[in-house]
Amino acid sequence: SYYEEARFAQVFADIKRAPKAVEQQIAELPGVAALETSVVEDVTLDIPGVDEPVIGRMIGLNSNGKPGLNRLTLRTGRLPEREKRNEALVSEGFAKSHRLNPGDHVVALLNGKRERLEIVGIVLTPEYIFASRGGDIPDDRGFGVLWMDRERLASAFNMLPLGRQPGLPD
Repeated sequence: SYYEEARFAQVFADIKRAPKAVEQQIAELPGVAALETSVVEDVTLDIPGVDEPVIGRMIGLNSNGKPGLNRLTLRTGRLPEREKRNEALVSEGFAKSHRLNPGDHVVALLNGKRERLEIVGIVLTPEYIFASRGGDIPDDRGFGVLWMDRERLASAFNMLPLGRQPGLPD
């Protein structure tokens, strides 16, 4: 019932970069009941007190901070505020493994630039009940999932549409 309530997606596809029109074409395919796109990038994280490299999967949140599919369940804290661009949510298993709480900070290497992110909430999601990098053994110490503002993440990786300026509508 949790998967159903959280609207766990049944099909996933990775595309590096595609025109907005492709989203509409996919939505019109037979059998597609719902479609949601996002920005997803794996980055290196610096976690206080951890010497070995840690990988973080950064997922962009839409403007209201609530995915329609693979919904987030807020366990503690709050959702990021749009105007505060370096706020992030973190998966519960990763937070427990590293004793992270709302108000703590991690540093993420976003496209070669070190960015200090404030953890504002701890979440569960059906997509990452057991967090792993595509088939690896789940490892809450070495791999974590974080969510931040989609526009901020896209901007960090030069993925905004041509001519698009942060803060302006598409």
